[in-house]
Amino acid sequence: MKITVIYHSHSGKTRTIVEKIHRQLDADLIEVVPNQQYSTLSAVTKGCYRALTGTADIITPDQISLDETDLVVLACPVWAGKPSPVMNGALKALSGGGGTRAFLLVTCNDAKSGDQAIALLKSRASDAGLVPVGEGILDKQAVISDQAIVPLIERIRSAGAV
Repeated sequence: MKITVIYHSHSGKTRTIVEKIHRQLDADLIEVVPNQQYSTLSAVTKGCYRALTGTADIITPDQISLDETDLVVLACPVWAGKPSPVMNGALKALSGGGGTRAFLLVTCNDAKSGDQAIALLKSRASDAGLVPVGEGILDKQAVISDQAIVPLIERIRSAGAV
């Protein structure tokens, strides 16, 4: 089974999680970054506004092929209760993913904002032709706890099983 992890990480927290997933599941790892980087201040001002409006950032890589991917893990931080605009850009960059199963993962300060973001990410993933089969919300406590990562990885593994 081929697993591809596509992620955006502004502060490094999401990156820490996906690197563990990458190692445990031998997944391909694709980091998406905005062509115009956010500073700490612009992430709060411009980035959160873009997240609230559902705007998709122009990203690198600008095309992401899911050919031969059995399960894609989409992972991003939550900005203003929404998926980051960089992840919105990643969804627009996908090709060859029609019908590909997707596990959705967000990192956030509190689970309530994560619930809102997961619902939107699920809808946008479906609109992109993906089939959401699982989700995970890691709040600031779970991000630093390896105890939360082990069951998350098992849920991803299960989501990828046919």
